[in-house]
Amino acid sequence: MIPNSNRTVQFYLDDELIQIPIENQQETLLDFIRLKKNNTSVKEGCGEGDCGACMVLQAETKEGELVYKPINSCIKFVPTLHKKSLYTAKYISSSLQELHPVQQAMVTCHGSQCGFCTPGFVISLLAHYLDQASTNTNESDVINAISGNLCRCTGYRPIIEAGMQMMTLDEPSRFSREDAFSEHRLQQQINLELQPDLVTEKFIAPSDLETFANIYAANPDYQILAGATDVGLWVTQHLKQLNTLLFIGQVKELQVIKEGSQFIWIGAGVSLESAYEKIVQHYPDLKELHQRFASLPIRQSGTLCGNVANGSPIGDSMPIMIALNALIVLRQGQSTREMNLEDFYLGYQKKNLLSGEFVEAVKIPLPTKNDRIASYKVSKRYEQDISAICFGAKVILENDHIQSIRIAYGGMAAIPKRAIELEKFLTNKPLTQAVIQAAIELIDQDFQPLTDLRATAGYRSQVAKNLLIRFYNDVNQTRFSLKDFSSIISESLANE
Repeated sequence: MIPNSNRTVQFYLDDELIQIPIENQQETLLDFIRLKKNNTSVKEGCGEGDCGACMVLQAETKEGELVYKPINSCIKFVPTLHKKSLYTAKYISSSLQELHPVQQAMVTCHGSQCGFCTPGFVISLLAHYLDQASTNTNESDVINAISGNLCRCTGYRPIIEAGMQMMTLDEPSRFSREDAFSEHRLQQQINLELQPDLVTEKFIAPSDLETFANIYAANPDYQILAGATDVGLWVTQHLKQLNTLLFIGQVKELQVIKEGSQFIWIGAGVSLESAYEKIVQHYPDLKELHQRFASLPIRQSGTLCGNVANGSPIGDSMPIMIALNALIVLRQGQSTREMNLEDFYLGYQKKNLLSGEFVEAVKIPLPTKNDRIASYKVSKRYEQDISAICFGAKVILENDHIQSIRIAYGGMAAIPKRAIELEKFLTNKPLTQAVIQAAIELIDQDFQPLTDLRATAGYRSQVAKNLLIRFYNDVNQTRFSLKDFSSIISESLANE
């Protein structure tokens, strides 16, 4: 099927070359490390990429240099690690007499409490330690680095202190910055990445777009796999047996971001983290959405296009992407087409896709001079939680009048959806408190939300209105309180 292909998974685990045939395409890296390599420094916790107890360090090359990042081994399938190098907490010190600075700082600061989560924290802090941009770290940087780790003892303070102290300790012999980025490790990784593409009956990982597209066009029943941040849960939580997996993570043409005169083109293999870093450069008001979109390891594994293609009604990306009038690029074999993202969603888990067609990229318009945009996420927890409601809006003002406006909500319908009646009412009107007061009622015409475990229908309806008030405040740089809209709020609560 693919010239110069390989049927054996090859990767380094703690500097040991692993070469194994694929017996189970959905075997997790966590199970392989614990059950087949007897390495229990990697812990099994949530099984869904939330708690970080299973964290390992992954290395690969990017633009000829080594790049390290923490990954959740509980939702990573072993075949996806072909051509990667992996390191566990057990390996990073050469002996008990020479602990790595990360480990030594955890000991000194009493960061290891019950100890169950400690190896995962060590890996996340190690990735931060090796980040060349983190040498002048501060507390917020450390908190971001450990955003994918949960401490059941609620003892984050000593762990944060360890993340600060580790930067001041002497470099070790193993996994110092010099060792981690040494010519030896770089060449070892380059040689590994020269191995042929992985192709078996159950797992296919092409490295070029044409091959990938042709395989999927001929086999539309194959399951496309990117970061496994969603598909991995099908296995670990729902015990689903998967079909042949077609892995997008090796396709070189889809790992790039291209910036043109009007759009940012983000390929299907680009991580959420890289995508949002680029987006925030142009839309700095989306910084909070970026930081609240899952944890750092999940953002580094998952992809923006995967989030969009999944089409969850509570996905965080879609409301603002729809508000920005983003385009989605679809590919079937050698043919491509584009459509507005809002037209991609036909109903719950129903997409406007032809047989053998897949999402190749998302195109996001660059901002214009008079754009004002915002996206707000409402969830029970501030971090690492799924939205009850997500709001995205873009308005263009001219002489204090609304020249055009696009508003979309997630969590208010079976799909991410625009507030069409609300938009029609607001267009060409002045942006005033009176106009917003009148407009709020139209949200109930656009949406009839459901009640579920995350929120009641009444709560969603009320918060949707509150978010419009917040957007008005932000755009108008005023601070009207909800008391200014108290009559509307009281009536809504009375009707719940």
